[in-house]
Amino acid sequence: MECTAIKKWNPEEAPICVEIVCPVMPKLENGNTKCSDENRHQSICRFVCGEGYRLKGSRSSICTTDGKWSAEMPVCEEIICDELAIPQDGSKDCSGDQFGQKCSFMCNTGFDLSGSEERTCQADGTWTGVPVHCNKATCGLLPKCGRDRSWDDFPPFCQINRCEPLTEPSNGRMFCVADNTFGSECAMSCNMGYMLRGSKSRTCGADQKWSGEAAECVAVQCEAIHEPEYGTMICSKNRNFGSICTINCDSGYDLIGPRQRACGAEGRWSGLPPTCELIHCGPTTSPQHGNVTCSMFDQFGSQCQYECNEGYKLVGSNSRVCQESGAWTGIQPVCELVQCRPLASPENAFVACSSGNDYNSRCRYVCTVGFELVGSDNRVCQSNGRWTGDRPYCEQPRHGSVQCSAGGDFGSVCSFTCDSGYSLVGSETRVCEADHAWSGSQPYCLQVTCSVLVPPANGYLSCSAGNLFNSICSFSCKTGFNLQENGIILLQHAQSCHVRPPFSWITEEAAAQTVQITDLAAAIPAISVTSSKALLFASV
Repeated sequence: MECTAIKKWNPEEAPICVEIVCPVMPKLENGNTKCSDENRHQSICRFVCGEGYRLKGSRSSICTTDGKWSAEMPVCEEIICDELAIPQDGSKDCSGDQFGQKCSFMCNTGFDLSGSEERTCQADGTWTGVPVHCNKATCGLLPKCGRDRSWDDFPPFCQINRCEPLTEPSNGRMFCVADNTFGSECAMSCNMGYMLRGSKSRTCGADQKWSGEAAECVAVQCEAIHEPEYGTMICSKNRNFGSICTINCDSGYDLIGPRQRACGAEGRWSGLPPTCELIHCGPTTSPQHGNVTCSMFDQFGSQCQYECNEGYKLVGSNSRVCQESGAWTGIQPVCELVQCRPLASPENAFVACSSGNDYNSRCRYVCTVGFELVGSDNRVCQSNGRWTGDRPYCEQPRHGSVQCSAGGDFGSVCSFTCDSGYSLVGSETRVCEADHAWSGSQPYCLQVTCSVLVPPANGYLSCSAGNLFNSICSFSCKTGFNLQENGIILLQHAQSCHVRPPFSWITEEAAAQTVQITDLAAAIPAISVTSSKALLFASV
C-alpha cells in the first residue's frame, strides 16, 4: 500500500489473510483415501487400493501454498494377468484372468502333462506355477524270451487302476467311496466360513487320474466396504468370514443404520450400509410472551437464548444447548407474568387495584372519611416486581378529629370537630348511604383569624402572632404622645384575638389607673396658668 499526496492509501482497503485450502479430495474408487488435515495447507493425503486392485499414479499428494494438490488423483486398476496359452495337444479351462482366478490344464489322450496342472492369478499380475506342455505318451518295451527260455522281465498281469490318494482340503472334509481305486468317487465339502474352489466331486478314471480340479477351501471374503462420510470404521479379520466392522460417527453426527456389520458365511455383509447424519435436536419454540434466538437452528452445538417480554419473568433455563444425544439441555422455559407482593390496606383506609398484584396493576389508596392520606395515593407494579412509591398511611384530620359510629359500614355516622383556634368548614356530620357514598362534603379545619389591626397615628403596634387566634397586640405612642381612648389617657393598652364568633379583638384590663386631664387649671386651682398654645407635650 502507498500513502498518496492526498493523505489516502492506495489501494484504500488493506489486504486480508485467507486460509489456504485445496479442493476437497474426492473418494478413491475401489480404494481408500486418508488425509492428515482434510484439505488444509500442508495436509498429506495417502491412497491405498483394495485387494485385487493396483494403484496407478502417486501414492500421496500434498496441499501446496498455491491451493493445489501436488499430484493428480490416482486410480485403482483391477489386477489382470496375461492370458495363458492353450498347450498343444491339450486344453485349458479358466474362470478368468483377474486377480484370484484359476486356470486348469489337461492333455489329450495319449499325451502326458508336464508343468503346473493349475495356475492362479497373483496380486503382482503373474500366474503361479510353470508353463504346461503335453508330451506324447510312450509304452515302454515288452518282455523278451531269453535263450534260457525265460522272460527277461515278469510277465504282465492286469490289476485295478489306482489314482494318487487325494488329500482332504484344509478347512474342509472329504468322503470317498472305494478309496482311490478306479471308479472311486470323492466328495468335498468346506467348513463354515470357507467356500470350495475346484471340483466338488472327483472320480478316479481309467487313466489313473482324478477327474475335475483339485479342491481347496478358501476363506469366504466379503466385498470391500467403505467407512461412511463423517465417520470411521474398524474391521477385524480383514474381510474374511466372521470379520466384524464397527462404525462410529464423528462428534456431532448420529449413526443411521447398524453400528456393526458382520461378514457372513455366504460372503455378504449383514445389515445395510450406515450413514452419519448431522445431529438435530428438533426445533425449540419461543415461550409464550417471549422469544428465543439460536446460533445454529437445531443442529448439534447450537445454543439458544431465551428472554421474556417486559412484564414477564423467565422460569427455567435461559440458555439451552443441542447435545450429542439429540436432546436439549435443561427444560423448556416459560414466561410468567411478573407479580409484586400483595399490598396491605393501611389502617383507616382501603386499597383498590386494577389487576390485583400483577405487572402494571395500578392500586389506589383511599382513607376512611375524615382521615387524610400521607404518601403516594397511586402505586404501580413494575417489571422488577416492586411497587412504585412508598406505602402511604392515613392520619387524623389536621387540627381536628373524627368519630364514626360504625366504621365505614352502611349507616355509619361520622362527626367532625376542630381543635381550639380552628373553625370547621364543610359538613359537621356525614352518613354512609346505600349508594356507597358519604353524604355532605369533606370538611376541613381552618385556622381562626381576627381582622387586621392598624397602628394608631403617631404610634406603634406589636402583635405576638399577627391576627391569628390568641395573638396579643400592644399599642404604644411616639415620644410626646399619650395613648388615649374616648378622651382617656391609657397608661397601658393591649388586645387579644379570641376564638369566639365573630372572632373579634378583646381589650384587656389596664395594668395601671388611667388619668383624665381636661383642664390643668382646674386640676391645680391655686396656680394661675397661662399658655399661648394648647396643652401639648412639653408645653409650659
